[in-house]
Amino acid sequence: MAPRTVGTIGWLGAVAVLSGCPATADDTPSDAVREDTPAEGEVLDGLDGDEGDEGTDVVCPGVPELCNGIDDDCDRMVDEDFHLETDPENCGECGLLCVPLHAAGGCAEGSCRIATCDPGWVDANGAAVDGCEYECMPSGEESTEAGNCGDLQDNDCDGRTDGTDRGCAECVPELCNGFDDNCDGRTDESFDLDFDPMNCGACGRACPDFPNAAPACVLGACDYQCEYGWSDLDGQRWNGCESPCVPGSDTSETACNGIDNDCDGLTDEEFVSTPCGEGVCRRDGYCFRGDVHCTPRTPPVAADTICNHEDDDCDGETDEDADCRCYSDAECNDGNPCNGVETCEIGVGCRGGVSVSCDDGIDCTDDGCNALDGACYHLPIHTRCGDGNACNGAETCDPARGCVAGTPVDCDDGVDCTADDCDPPTGRCAHVPVNTNCGDGRFCNGDEVCDVVRGCLPGTPPSCSDGVACTDDACNPATDTCVNTPIDARCDDGQLCNGAERCLGMAGCQPGTPPTCDDGLACTVDTCDPALAGGAGRCVNTPPDLDGDTYPPISCLGTDCNDADPAIRPGAAERCNAIDDDCDTSTDETFACIRGSTGSCRVDTCDGSRVCSSSCVWGTCTVSASETCNGVDDTCNGVADEGFTCVGNSTRACTVTRPTKTCTGSQVCTVPACTWGTCVVPQDGAFAETCNNIDDDCDTSIDEAPPAGYSLCPAVSHGTWSCSAGACSIASCDAGYSDTDGQYATGCECAIEAPERPATCAAATSLGTLADAPSSSQTVTGKLHAATDVDCFSFSGSDVAESNSDSYHIDIRFTANPSTQFQFTVWRGNCSTQVCANETARYEWYTDYAGACVNKPSGTLEPCGENPCRATSTYGYNLCADSSSTYYVCVSRRAGFSPTCDSYTIVVSNGVY
Repeated sequence: MAPRTVGTIGWLGAVAVLSGCPATADDTPSDAVREDTPAEGEVLDGLDGDEGDEGTDVVCPGVPELCNGIDDDCDRMVDEDFHLETDPENCGECGLLCVPLHAAGGCAEGSCRIATCDPGWVDANGAAVDGCEYECMPSGEESTEAGNCGDLQDNDCDGRTDGTDRGCAECVPELCNGFDDNCDGRTDESFDLDFDPMNCGACGRACPDFPNAAPACVLGACDYQCEYGWSDLDGQRWNGCESPCVPGSDTSETACNGIDNDCDGLTDEEFVSTPCGEGVCRRDGYCFRGDVHCTPRTPPVAADTICNHEDDDCDGETDEDADCRCYSDAECNDGNPCNGVETCEIGVGCRGGVSVSCDDGIDCTDDGCNALDGACYHLPIHTRCGDGNACNGAETCDPARGCVAGTPVDCDDGVDCTADDCDPPTGRCAHVPVNTNCGDGRFCNGDEVCDVVRGCLPGTPPSCSDGVACTDDACNPATDTCVNTPIDARCDDGQLCNGAERCLGMAGCQPGTPPTCDDGLACTVDTCDPALAGGAGRCVNTPPDLDGDTYPPISCLGTDCNDADPAIRPGAAERCNAIDDDCDTSTDETFACIRGSTGSCRVDTCDGSRVCSSSCVWGTCTVSASETCNGVDDTCNGVADEGFTCVGNSTRACTVTRPTKTCTGSQVCTVPACTWGTCVVPQDGAFAETCNNIDDDCDTSIDEAPPAGYSLCPAVSHGTWSCSAGACSIASCDAGYSDTDGQYATGCECAIEAPERPATCAAATSLGTLADAPSSSQTVTGKLHAATDVDCFSFSGSDVAESNSDSYHIDIRFTANPSTQFQFTVWRGNCSTQVCANETARYEWYTDYAGACVNKPSGTLEPCGENPCRATSTYGYNLCADSSSTYYVCVSRRAGFSPTCDSYTIVVSNGVY
């Protein structure tokens, strides 16, 4: 970070002005600042900033307010422009930076905080001042359960690896965290909270950076140590080490005087101190800011009760409060294979084993032993490779090769004229300007200089003055010499009439020759008047004025366009006369037009012409176009196609009369003749053609096909229509349908049974066999959709042989015969033997006497019923001979009945009755 400055007057000047006294080279802020400096925003009593009160007021001319605990601008407020709660450059106190590296965060409530770390970086030490300092990409939990306690990787990025991680071992190297990590009965014993800048006064309390300084901790309080080449002259924390360090004549650092004599950033580093304290409390003395100090550590325990061969209570005795006797080797095993196998000197105490040697011979590695299994690990520590020369780059540690050289610092600033160098202790680049690198060897442009930022800058050219006022003194780049050029204008006395004065080199200014003032015009009188132009003189060329109107003619430097007429001159009133009365090159310009001129004009969209009247007003616009038949107003007179029969493309209503009807239509005015065309009647709506023997659309055709969307006849249900002689009729029925009622409105309303039965006895459809034992029957249903339609079917009546009685009984009967419109005829045996004709109810043929009795004696009741068999037909006995036969039945409609869509039902049976 660059050193801070106070405006343009610097620190010392600002403090000197603030305190009301002149600044001197010996003044320092500690000398000048009031002891009662107020806190941030506090008003200083007794300082009102007014001037002239007997010389007691503080004078602060233009001093800006700085964050330094001082009222720099004398407004009785301290650091009022700074917000220590949120300012990342003054976080918590002036000069305290909060810019966490590799992290997103900032200053909040006066503390530097980290919100999130950049990917691949971890805040392992919990200190925000150094940001996310640990480069590591977590891969998961590190534990014995995860099985990664021997992979030499910091898997959970907590700064511990394998046996040093709590997930892998119960006892691990000590951390500063308030816990006994290494299980030795002591807490944080490896950390010096008095002098550790990362744990200053308490674990995790990191000391902040200040400008040009490194953090330091002194007896638990944060301080800072100047960097190489810088000194802290004012003792103020806010600006750190604000002054460049100048080495003294004695550069040794053996004395404790608080001065960085050799300007290496370290103060009194060669001072040899005396230690103090006993046991684990023993500590070296130190020199800080010129004072020698030595404070023993605080005893970590009150009594030395642990057998560890150390004076834990710092009383000069070792393990005096502990019983360290043992009686077996097992008692001495500490579970750590790395420190060897412990043995017991019975009755005396444990003796340590031989520790595992993990030294790999590489100086830059941190060699350790995994307490879990006694395996060695070697972690590279890059800081051990530093050679103190920051200019050759940051050295790194390779576990196999040791220290590896870094990449040298590139100090090339891109400015050709500077000498670039690197300071080894800090690695900072220095850029020294070398003016000779900028010289171009030319005299006229002066001596060039080198600027460390802008490079070569031009020099100051020589003056080349010859002492003569009227010469222009300059350096000629072509000859690279001074040239003194006479400038006549510098001799001018401001008077034209005595001539133009001249500059004649070393002779200076000389008088001129008076002018002739000849303008080259024969029509003017040429003179020079010294009183004109404010006494500077001016040539006067006077033109003539023949008409005495004070305006010379245009032909001789004048503006009068007619020098023979005094009424025509510049400024005269313009008259309507087709003459330029005011000589402005425009004629009759104050009027609408020039008298007698002709101009173009338009009436709506029509072009025409007009004439300017004697009063300079435009006449009526006369259109040049003539009317044509096109439906457009060609002459723009508000009327289209005047003179023709009709307006082109217009329409009008018309009628067409036929013997049976008069139709209304429309006709169009045709172009280019503008005559009415044929009357066209629409063939839809009221003029759509229908089946009525009338010319509905007046087109001389009767009952022709109408346009799409219209029909001559209404649609026929399950059929098609036809039009004849103005009447609609059913032309055909769809398959499976019939027009039985002859009505157009109902269409083909009767669905025909499928399949249709034959209409003759010979082709009758067989129903199969009907036996009498056991009895059997079948039902037949049908329609006779036409007047001549007949349905014929047949069946075989089987007479089964029986020993005691005969149940053979053929029965044919209507069970549904609407209005008795149907009848049937029966043939037995063949289609020649008719046994029943035109029956409307029932037919029977039987041998069981279940019907009327055969040879019934007088007075016997009927029916006879079934009786024993006998070969002859005798009362009281059945005829038991085989009567099997085929029966043919044809159903028809009775005479006088019209066709209907009604259904009949006939049941035929054998042995049922």
